[in-house]
Amino acid sequence: TTYGETAYGETAYGVVAYGEAAYGEAACSAAVRCEATLGEVAVSEAVTSGVAVSVTAQQAEWLRVVTWHMLTTATPVCCDPEEREEVFFSHWLRSLDIELHDFAEDCRTGLVLLHIMERLRPGCVSWKRVFLGPHSTLQCVSNCNHACEVAVKHFYISLFGIRGKDIADGTRKSTLAFVWQLMRFHVTQFLGSFGLSEMDILTWANRRVRAVGSQLTAEGFADPALRSGVYLLQLLTAVAPKCIDSSHILPGLTPDERHLNALYVISTLHKIDGEATVFASWRDVCESRPKMILTLFATIMAKDLERGGG
Repeated sequence: TTYGETAYGETAYGVVAYGEAAYGEAACSAAVRCEATLGEVAVSEAVTSGVAVSVTAQQAEWLRVVTWHMLTTATPVCCDPEEREEVFFSHWLRSLDIELHDFAEDCRTGLVLLHIMERLRPGCVSWKRVFLGPHSTLQCVSNCNHACEVAVKHFYISLFGIRGKDIADGTRKSTLAFVWQLMRFHVTQFLGSFGLSEMDILTWANRRVRAVGSQLTAEGFADPALRSGVYLLQLLTAVAPKCIDSSHILPGLTPDERHLNALYVISTLHKIDGEATVFASWRDVCESRPKMILTLFATIMAKDLERGGG
């Protein structure tokens, strides 16, 4: 079986097997863009498309490390930041056992938002006021208005400029802003269980990075310096040293180097104990999107605390 111009090596991946696979340069670009159709990929044999592709030892090792994430998640890459946020939030909602078919459409009835809040704070929703099977726009608006009331009263969320009608109308920015604040509440709720705040995460991260001899510092979750991926890899080195090979950490001076570092960050998070909950993508690292970066920091910190680090 061939995969475009991909040259696969002698490794059978089966259920996540990291062998001595040799991948061609074409495989790197294809796998990285997540353009694989898993049904067309057979990695149990050494197969080539007949195209001789040279590959350096570093490239082969790199793809051995990162391809597991690419081939097992295979989430289509969205170029539009708002589309990526929808995918990001959909993954988070699945972790709460809330399934969506179409993010914007499913949120228009208000029911998804109400179920999220009920899951995060049981008993906060007055279900007697909710239309469980809304058949009109007015009923959807009523549900969304109640969602706004619950958000302000029980989650202390600022909904300046966001009305129930905006969500019922499917206004994308309003819906994303609402859901992001709920997710942020969830993250801070988790941190609060350890008596921590967002600033505590930064303080912890900078201290852990200094502990491995790095002079890098993160000024915030939107710090442009995070785009190189080097800081996050140094942080992962401190938290899970056996999962990071320092020879694979690139300077991050070019787009390609930042790309590969970001892939290494995401794949390593998936690899740590096989339990890390990662909703962000490598593009979010390269663009230093603060919402996603916050969740990455929180995930890494959670693993460190579970392991008795800190």
